[in-house]
Amino acid sequence: MNGIGLTDVLKQILISEDGEFHQFDTVAENIMSDSIESVQLAPDGIVTEIYPAEGNEAGKIDLIHDKDRGEISASARSSKHHYAVLSN
Repeated sequence: MNGIGLTDVLKQILISEDGEFHQFDTVAENIMSDSIESVQLAPDGIVTEIYPAEGNEAGKIDLIHDKDRGEISASARSSKHHYAVLSN
């Protein structure tokens, strides 16, 4: 539930900034908790921002077309919430 709450916060920031996300690293750092490994921003299903960046560089992928995450990512994109909490 913590992950869903955090994605709701990120969603509200995107709404308030007309789809822009300024200071992503600062915001992501401030909302991190023990139950969250990373925070990702994926407009149109493509991960463009990851916090923490170090060690997660390979995570900048096209989620919709990824063989392991494509189905759940497409489902999340088509839902009214437009987010997913994914795990490996």
